[in-house]
Amino acid sequence: MTKKQWEYANFGGVIAFGLFLLLSFVTAEADTVHRVMVLICEVIGAVLAVNAYLSLHYLNGERRFIPFSIMVFWVLGWFMGSDTK
Repeated sequence: MTKKQWEYANFGGVIAFGLFLLLSFVTAEADTVHRVMVLICEVIGAVLAVNAYLSLHYLNGERRFIPFSIMVFWVLGWFMGSDTK
């Protein structure tokens, strides 16, 4: 993959993770739907963390800070969205 494709994968993962994290907060009242949204959010977050880790090896210069910040965002979102009740 090219460097631009790694960046697109990182940004797309952050957008998907953020949307499902928002949906997990919105559906907090419905218990079963909330659990499904949290599960989807956790799966997307885990894939995003693996993608960010792998892109740390392929990106160089200032572009390396993008996957590092994504991993920090993932950790914060993991703790905020995994158990909202």
